[in-house]
Amino acid sequence: MTKLSHALLAPLQETTSFERLLTGLGSPKTQWATEVVESQKWHLTAALLQAANRPALIIAPSELKAKAIYEDLYYFFRESCAVYPSRDMLFYAGGVKSVDITRQRLQVLEKIA
Repeated sequence: MTKLSHALLAPLQETTSFERLLTGLGSPKTQWATEVVESQKWHLTAALLQAANRPALIIAPSELKAKAIYEDLYYFFRESCAVYPSRDMLFYAGGVKSVDITRQRLQVLEKIA
């Protein structure tokens, strides 16, 4: 993640609750952020990622949810985030591979490396 200052992240990063969450990221214990409404989840995540200044992998239950998360985080991290597309089920079932999906997957892996 690139260390950029973002006006929408700064107010979150100045709270004591945020500092506790950030400090806990390095520990093996589970961290809980309660009372965060749906629209704030990825805003808080973006603030934590920016403050931690290290890469993160977010695993979503579906490709649709992954794309929604990507759109939320893209606002803050333009060039630093990507979606690893799932296999095309039509091609996967038939044993044929989609060149476009393979290309997209390789681009994401290259960005990570």
